[in-house]
Amino acid sequence: MKIIKNSHSGMGGIATESVEMLNYLKKHPEYNLSLVHRDPNNLSYFKRHERNVTVHHLIVSRDYTRLIDDVGSAEDFSEKHRDKVLEIEGIIESDKPEIALCVGTFYYPWFLLQAAKNRGLPIAIRYAGLIDKEETSPLWHEIGKDFLNPEYPSIFPSSHAKETLEEIHGIKLPDSYVVHNGVSEEFFRHKRKPSNDGFRIAVVGRLHEIKNLEFLAKLAKVLKSSNIQADYSCVTEKHSIDFPNAYQRNVLKMLEEEGVKVFDYMPHEELADFYRSVDLVITPSHFETFGNVPLEAITTGTPAIVNRTVGVKEALEKVGLEDFVVDINDMDSIVKKIKSIKDKRIIVDRETSNKIIERYNWESRMDEYFEVLRKCLENQQVSITATQDL
Repeated sequence: MKIIKNSHSGMGGIATESVEMLNYLKKHPEYNLSLVHRDPNNLSYFKRHERNVTVHHLIVSRDYTRLIDDVGSAEDFSEKHRDKVLEIEGIIESDKPEIALCVGTFYYPWFLLQAAKNRGLPIAIRYAGLIDKEETSPLWHEIGKDFLNPEYPSIFPSSHAKETLEEIHGIKLPDSYVVHNGVSEEFFRHKRKPSNDGFRIAVVGRLHEIKNLEFLAKLAKVLKSSNIQADYSCVTEKHSIDFPNAYQRNVLKMLEEEGVKVFDYMPHEELADFYRSVDLVITPSHFETFGNVPLEAITTGTPAIVNRTVGVKEALEKVGLEDFVVDINDMDSIVKKIKSIKDKRIIVDRETSNKIIERYNWESRMDEYFEVLRKCLENQQVSITATQDL
């Protein structure tokens, strides 16, 4: 099976999935991947090839808001960025993939979507975030609707994500699948015991409204007033944002005022050590299609509580950690839960961590992912053949 897929650099879910897919393909030569990579660090197009993977590095702006300068509609957007679509069409022509895997519903997977449609290539949509939840611009919402085609098989990282999207648009996506995200091997080493000095609470995530990182500053203020002693840390885009907006500047200021130590994004090895060094990780996001952070932290042995509006709650429930799912707006119950975890010096036991490793290692996730992709391709090939026979 030959696949063309979009990707980008960074520490988020899409980037992690791309890295793990590349690792998987090293062991599975029966698959061939063309990766259309968004790389703002390059000044010109280039490609590299290794075994069954070809990576095409395309030039894009660091500031995505500039992509919609002087753009009033999806048609205007399409015309303005026609060169990008044509460039990807050329990659499709040269690499001859059998199916396009559009990961996410933002502008970059949209370029791939248009190129695949123009070339008559079968398409599958892998949802990673919902543009309706993360962006406020009507134009981005309009562009996002292009992915909502019942003819495209949809792969969701959680049932929660699927149900939320269907509810927003009042539709049903019958040809859809749920494949949970995985946990990278760097997080498999379990910490031996809780720390004895103090109590550290952390959040990890992008500096975006949907992630609700300001919750940590609010929590710090409440815990201080309740005489519950703790130290606070946040891993986010401290120095890697080229164009910080007013919201991002304000959140960093709030965190600083409450004494939160803010760290920039870390490689997985460092992030795993960070998880092991803290006593509690909180995911206060208003919404996540999945949310890798709590599963990573729990695998290292560190408790993680998550808002009930995130897809990873399904994974926690499968391994018996439903008590870690909370309503982040109920501050009183959050404080009680934190106090209990602190007073009892709770860590996640090795048996539970092993359950996560067994169920959510990326090898098993990719086995399921590629089996679903194979079904998507076969079903569309049958549909195309049936149409041609009419």
